[in-house]
Amino acid sequence: MIQNYDSSCVYEIYEIQGTGKKYKIGEIEDQVFYDLNKKGKRLEQGYQFRNDSTFWNQFKNISIKKISRPLGGFEPVVWGVYWTLSILVTIVCVVSQSAIEDQIFWILVSGIHLGITIKFRYNTVVVYWMAAVSIIALIYLWSSGGKKKF
Repeated sequence: MIQNYDSSCVYEIYEIQGTGKKYKIGEIEDQVFYDLNKKGKRLEQGYQFRNDSTFWNQFKNISIKKISRPLGGFEPVVWGVYWTLSILVTIVCVVSQSAIEDQIFWILVSGIHLGITIKFRYNTVVVYWMAAVSIIALIYLWSSGGKKKF
């Protein structure tokens, strides 16, 4: 059983093989258990989760990883806004450069940045950073977009 179960978190269930290798076999999110296929994709609709011995006795050798959701499920919205703004900034930086070396530089830097933020997107600090930057950028765009210039 999961000690101190928090229904606002996502739990990843890993089966530990005899070789010591871990395979992700399920996820618990919003009181629902989802079986996963070999590629880690959710199967079917999911089953109502109960944190009791009846549920956990069906597994043999498992480990559980808890992933907090600091924004209460709105993380995908923050990710989408942040990555959209990031791609728009990349396009502006690439188009504004005339030398091919500078364009390649911005594409590489943006690709690395995107890769890092995708890899660490479940980290609480990264989620808060993405939310803060997105909000500041959107406020700036909104406040500067309405001014008429004569």
